Amino acid sequence: MSSLTVALPDGRELVLSGVDGQAPQGHRHVRALSGIQDNYNSTIYQSSGLDGKNIVLKMCAEPYFEDVKYEAEVYHTLLRPFQGTIVPNVLGFYVSEEEAPLDSETAADARDSAAAGKGKRRRKQRVGCIVQEYCGMLIDKIANQSLDDRYPFILLHRYEILQQIGRLHRAGLHMTVDLSGNNIVRGDDGVFRLVHFQDLQRHACPWDGDWHMGESAPELAHFKCTALYELAQEFGIWKHHQFAVVVIQGQTYLDVRTSAHEVVETRKTPSP
Repeated sequence: MSSLTVALPDGRELVLSGVDGQAPQGHRHVRALSGIQDNYNSTIYQSSGLDGKNIVLKMCAEPYFEDVKYEAEVYHTLLRPFQGTIVPNVLGFYVSEEEAPLDSETAADARDSAAAGKGKRRRKQRVGCIVQEYCGMLIDKIANQSLDDRYPFILLHRYEILQQIGRLHRAGLHMTVDLSGNNIVRGDDGVFRLVHFQDLQRHACPWDGDWHMGESAPELAHFKCTALYELAQEFGIWKHHQFAVVVIQGQTYLDVRTSAHEVVETRKTPSP
């Protein structure tokens, strides 16, 4: 028997059953501490207390249940060899069938109505929850930090992300990359990992594995993979697409004060 109880921030508790082969045996209880991302089809919560690990709960209900079900299957099959390296470790997939109001109703309203014996007309809806290890912040939050913050989003980081995406392509898998950073995270170990795979597809990638980092942009006919070619352009790893940078004490940062064709280098400031 495999089950999971999730205490939600609004006071509700969801009891879900583990999917055969995709969740460990036994009952687990976790508290969703805060919502860290709301997508059109899911809500992502951070949590703790599962075997002492920080975790993420990806919750999805109708009409998007099939999306999270497909993603869980992908993690369990195609992405299994990459868990812990390119993608987070997945700790289980759980499902439930919950009652939901047909119109807007808060958790407190629902409890009051139930106590009075006059609850609103309800329907059943399927709920899915992927439990995975917490692997850090979304990079859209990192990219918007100032130069003094923890993870300045430098050119090397963009290359590291492309390397992860390229490894999936070389393994015959293609994902849609959100250029605002909503499916890329970076953990305390400094490793970028990819998340959200509702649209992962098999892909016979003809790319040879060479990004031509820092070189002039190759011809598409030579690079061969259109999807990776467009990503490399957007990430600015080739000379005529390279972002303006400034080098401060040996570290390279984006310089938003200059045109995209200028590269500014400052001398290292002596320490007092």
